[in-house]
Amino acid sequence: MMHPDFSIIMPTYNRAFCITNAIDSILIQEYKNWELIIIDDGSTDETEELIRKKYQDYLESGQIQYIKSDHVGVSKARNIGLEKAKYDWIGYLDTDNTLCSNYFEVFVQAIQQNETTKIFYAQSQSENRITGQDFDRQALEKSNFIDLGAFIHKKELFTQFGGFNENLKRLVDWDLILKYTKENVPVFIPKVVLNYDNSNQISRITNTESLEENKKVIQKTHHIKHSKGNTMLLLKIAKSLHIISSKKYKELRAVKAFKKSKLFDTEWYLASYPDVAKSTMSPEKHYYKYGWKEGRNPSPLFNGNAYLDENQDVKDAGRNPLEHYLVSGQYEGRYYSGVTKNNTASPVYNDSLWGKIKYALAYPVRLQEECDHVKFEIEELEKKLKK
Repeated sequence: MMHPDFSIIMPTYNRAFCITNAIDSILIQEYKNWELIIIDDGSTDETEELIRKKYQDYLESGQIQYIKSDHVGVSKARNIGLEKAKYDWIGYLDTDNTLCSNYFEVFVQAIQQNETTKIFYAQSQSENRITGQDFDRQALEKSNFIDLGAFIHKKELFTQFGGFNENLKRLVDWDLILKYTKENVPVFIPKVVLNYDNSNQISRITNTESLEENKKVIQKTHHIKHSKGNTMLLLKIAKSLHIISSKKYKELRAVKAFKKSKLFDTEWYLASYPDVAKSTMSPEKHYYKYGWKEGRNPSPLFNGNAYLDENQDVKDAGRNPLEHYLVSGQYEGRYYSGVTKNNTASPVYNDSLWGKIKYALAYPVRLQEECDHVKFEIEELEKKLKK
């Protein structure tokens, strides 16, 4: 029976405060056929001193490789690790996550039972929520449901297809997984092998780089078709012809607005709330219908509860906070999370001629929103009078 060898790639940048937890989660594994390649992406903290002191024996034996580079970014750092990897199977571990004690056991057994398969992935857990589902290419093209830390592949795929896209600032995991699984269907293992740290206190690329621009690059690279044309105009026509109800129109309008706004981060939402990934509902629709009521936020940039607390009329009307802000709140000068005006989202409309035309065309929609609000207040007043 074969006993596969693994090269685990770990990029790091100023993570001395948490990196040892990640490393130790590898060291405690019963399975020992592995090497850990740490690529220090130009850290300026005490990372190097910490690693060389605490893991001296592993460094001397070669089971841990420590590579210090200039600050080149996470994609380049991982590619350096891939080039240095000497074993057939590649795994990934970020410094703020930890492997479960069964990590190698799960993958070794899967490899032994599926000798021709080149890719495997399992589940991750965060705050008692589990992420991971059966492989579905169409679903994967819409959003990533595979955690890179629970994903392994043969090194030959790196040689054949290349590594991480160094031009992307976000969604690099999704891009690599799309590339490798296009011609190699992976095997899904319904077992948890990774503890994912969901803390917003840790600086993440997810919280600092633009989502939409990187998403467009990936869609173009992988020839992922996305809807074109004036969707909102079609929705309005459908509503006017009574093809869809007013309630359905509002839902579809909100979902469309979420997808276009940087205030809704699909990747972050799925990572923060893994139970959503297990459902058949899109993240945007889930947040519109349920997420905000459960106190969930659409991204690190928007605090729905804070917005409702600052806008009592919106809260009383039972409105989704982000939907209200995007449709009318931002044009009314309302803000969120106590953020100053200069730090709010960029307005959809600007001072250009086209911007003014779009603002004017949107007037009936804003007026309808106000009418709906007045109607709600009248209904509430009538209820109180009846009492």
